[in-house]
Amino acid sequence: MTKTMLPREKYMSTDGENMTAVELLTIMIGSGMAGMSASQIAMSLLEEAGGSLLRVSQMTPYELCTVKGIGQAKAVEIAAAFTISRMAQKEEFKSLYIRTPDDIYNALKADIAHLSYEEFWVLYVGADSRLLGRLKVSQGGISGAEVDRRIIFRRAFALGASGVILAHNHPSGSLVVSDEDVRITQSLKNACKLLGFSLVDHVVVAVSGYVSFVQRGIL
Repeated sequence: MTKTMLPREKYMSTDGENMTAVELLTIMIGSGMAGMSASQIAMSLLEEAGGSLLRVSQMTPYELCTVKGIGQAKAVEIAAAFTISRMAQKEEFKSLYIRTPDDIYNALKADIAHLSYEEFWVLYVGADSRLLGRLKVSQGGISGAEVDRRIIFRRAFALGASGVILAHNHPSGSLVVSDEDVRITQSLKNACKLLGFSLVDHVVVAVSGYVSFVQRGIL
């Protein structure tokens, strides 16, 4: 009779390949409680997140604590594991060249794709398309970019950038470009032209992917 492997044993023998979300969450949870196994807690957690592992990765420790069987210490451990994953993704793109909308998306998705609120970012590139720097301009709405345009261009001059790339996320997951998105893009494009910079692109980031203004013919 073949013995069924526990999640930890399965991970050791497969490096996590082909494991289910419940099995992986069971490993993170570690131990259960009276009347409830770690696997049952993992299933409850996934149900609370609507069956989405991505949603689990976005949950705060306070949200995780609302799931029966997950205390404060365990909630922090789970949240920290997902934070480490996002930090590792950022490290991968510390020194890169930005040549395509895919590059823009990959450089920022770990920062903003998972957020439940909107952030506006700027990437700065040199004449050779090398990424020189990144700047979070505003939080809570794209309109903050207009207010902080002095910060945007002060940083561009300081880095010796030749190109500016705009990016913001849509927490709703929608990849529809709004009139406000277009208006602010045009406003910043005019400012770039006046100050001698190239506006390379504006990318809207969502959990499902991205939309590039250049590819859409908007910019």
